[in-house]
Amino acid sequence: MDMLKLYSINKRVLAIGECGLDRLCDTPFPLQIKVFTEQIMWANEVAKPLLIHCVKAHRETISLLQDCKNLMPVIFHGFNNNQEIAKQIINNGYYLSFGKSLFNPTIENLFSSMPIDKIFLETDDSNGDIQSIYKQAAKIKNTSIDQLNLQIHLNVQQVFNLNLF
Repeated sequence: MDMLKLYSINKRVLAIGECGLDRLCDTPFPLQIKVFTEQIMWANEVAKPLLIHCVKAHRETISLLQDCKNLMPVIFHGFNNNQEIAKQIINNGYYLSFGKSLFNPTIENLFSSMPIDKIFLETDDSNGDIQSIYKQAAKIKNTSIDQLNLQIHLNVQQVFNLNLF
């Protein structure tokens, strides 16, 4: 936490993350909860959005964000879960970031119903390029890449309080 606090106050650091909860990693879950709680509190103190890594712990992650009275924007990265969890995240005012999962028919269907002002696109650690992700997302949303790009820029402005234009 000391290192996070030291580096994250730099104005070039735009967000706190990747942080969150992961039921499949070896780190004890109570320790994850403790550290994640501290990260949420710090993000609020320095007024920076949270980039969330969440594996099989969406209910707990959302509860912690609420319990900590988080006021900052939240992006759940690498989303590849189901419609119910996506709706919970969106209904709490949070964002979803999609990557290579957009090539999965189940996620295609889910993505098509997501509000475009609550999405981001990413490559994360995949070998794919962002252009193919944008093409797939535009196809699913039945929109042009230019329109999708404009909306993603608006989402970035909203979340990171940046003027990109």
